Amino acid sequence: MKVKKTLIVISIALVIGLIAFFNVHPIPTLFEIPPQVTLSSDFNGYFDSEYPLKEDKEAENRYSLTFSIEGINRVSLDDVKILDQDNKEQSILTFENDSEGENTLWFAGKPNTKYKLSYEDRFSDTKAESSFTTPSNRTKFKEVRKEGENLLANYLKNNIQTEIYSKLNSNWTNISPYYTPTDEEKKAIADAYWDSSMTYTLEFYEADASDFRFLIRYKWSPPDMDELNKKINDREDQLKKEFKNDPKKVFKTVVSELPEMIKDTPRKETEEQTASLSFNRDSPSLDKTSDRLRIIGLEDILNTIEEIYP
Repeated sequence: MKVKKTLIVISIALVIGLIAFFNVHPIPTLFEIPPQVTLSSDFNGYFDSEYPLKEDKEAENRYSLTFSIEGINRVSLDDVKILDQDNKEQSILTFENDSEGENTLWFAGKPNTKYKLSYEDRFSDTKAESSFTTPSNRTKFKEVRKEGENLLANYLKNNIQTEIYSKLNSNWTNISPYYTPTDEEKKAIADAYWDSSMTYTLEFYEADASDFRFLIRYKWSPPDMDELNKKINDREDQLKKEFKNDPKKVFKTVVSELPEMIKDTPRKETEEQTASLSFNRDSPSLDKTSDRLRIIGLEDILNTIEEIYP
């Protein structure tokens, strides 16, 4: 009986000791349920000044991942890893998060490939992980460049060039009693003015989850209007002698020759300027609406054509 009582006392002491110990040093939860991870990988194709475009394929093989972790409002880059199927860590290029716990990163990988997001605590213990598959490379930068070129060309044609044409309507006060240029003649003048004055290049410089961005480098070199108007006056004087009392023929001839006069007139030297073009990456069609196209800096190139005085 004495032995039995001794064992009971020892057992009670052991239990009390264990309780006291684990009050100070809590035992980890053996069957801790990991928090739920919500994620999506929707886009491919990323580059910026920090991760520039060296060749299309390299930048096209960069993928977005948007994720949130249940109960975790703040995640840092040091907390997460992207692992391939061999548990090899992938390069994370950018990482952003917002106040609502949503995180977005871009990483270098391969299309249609399974990866795993791993979230670790400050002790480097994995607390949550979830697998995902990258999308196919729907974004092709060759097509994006073509899209940008088409958008810019259409914008210039439908806005800038149309505005140049409309400004020509006020140029004919001096000759209107004798001759009114046709729409075709005005268009030829506007086209000559535009084609001989505007040169530009389009540089694709950034792609992220929301937009494609381009830099327009342009040089607007309109004809010297004093020189052009002198040419017009000299030609009128010459034609008045040739056609004598037929002012309609004089001014009709001048109007028909104006496109070539514009092209042949010396230019005013101007410095190269820049403008920007960007459009959202989420539209499936090349038929873009104006809210997807933003061009800044092309507003000051229209006024000189109003100075033509035949």
